[in-house]
This record gives sequence, structure tokens and C-alpha cells, in this order.
Amino acid sequence: MNKKGMTLVEIIVSIVLVSIILVFITRLLITVNGLYKRSKLEVDFEILDTLLIDAIESDVNRYGVKEVSSDSKSITFTFNAYRESKLDEYIVKKLSLTDDGGYIKYEQVSTSTPLTSDERANNFVRKIPDGAILDTTSCFVNNELYNDSISKLYEIKFKIMSSNGNDFTANIFFKTLG
Repeated sequence: MNKKGMTLVEIIVSIVLVSIILVFITRLLITVNGLYKRSKLEVDFEILDTLLIDAIESDVNRYGVKEVSSDSKSITFTFNAYRESKLDEYIVKKLSLTDDGGYIKYEQVSTSTPLTSDERANNFVRKIPDGAILDTTSCFVNNELYNDSISKLYEIKFKIMSSNGNDFTANIFFKTLG
């Protein structure tokens, strides 16, 4: 008798082997996806930190800081330079969150006259990375670390955490004279 085809046992063994292989492939894909999401989140946080620090550092180095004030939702920098369009008004920039907490802003503000297009061009608005955990009531911290008659040393913190507990707080230190 000529046997053609497979027995029931051979079919069951084939299904079990394919199932084991599929389970390992699925676990591998889930692990790779988790690693991708975590590394993407870390990169997003690092980019936000870098852009934030670069923007503030550039202004501090360019103008010098006259005064720093803060509340729990924002930090205001008054620089040792005057607006080009209104020479009796200091350059004032504010670091804050949007009302919905989805974006961080670093923008020039004026109480007396509208900003020119050149002044608005240097504003900074960036999306907070998905998965970020912010305490919107106290995400900005302004510490005066040192103060004498010649200079002040400030530490500015933007406190941000990822959903897996990693701390991505941006720390900015700068010194003012006078």
C-alpha cells in the first residue's frame, strides 16, 4: 500500500512547532516595540532639553540677565538690553506652558507695545513629548544659589518625568553681574 499524505500526529506536531516559533517571534516584536518607544521618548526629551537650554543660554550670553522672577507656572527673564523697537523697554522673555500643558513656550513679552516680527521670530514653542508627566502647578523652579554685591548665581529647573519614572529635568545655571 502506498502512503501519501500526513498522519494526524504529524499534523499536530507541525502545528505545535509553528505555534512555538510564532510565540517567540511575537515576544521578540513586543520587546523591540517597547525598546523603540522608550528610546524614542528619551530622544524626544533630550531634544527638548537641548533646544530649551540653547535658547536660554543664547539670550543670557547675548544680553546678560538683569532679573529673574518666577511663579509655579512660569519663569520671567528680564535682560540687560532694550527692545529695538522701543528703546525704553527691557527685553523680557517668559518660559511657560500652554494652558493645556501640551507645549512649552519661551517667548518675548511686552506690556506696552506689540512685538515686531523680528522679536516674534526668536520665540520658541515646542510640543511636550508624549508620555511626559508634568506637575503643571510646579514644573518650573527658580533657585537663587548665590548672591553678593557683585553677582548672583541662578539655577532654573524645568521638571519633567517620563511615564516609566525616568527624570528628564532640564537644569540651567547662569550668573548675573551687578
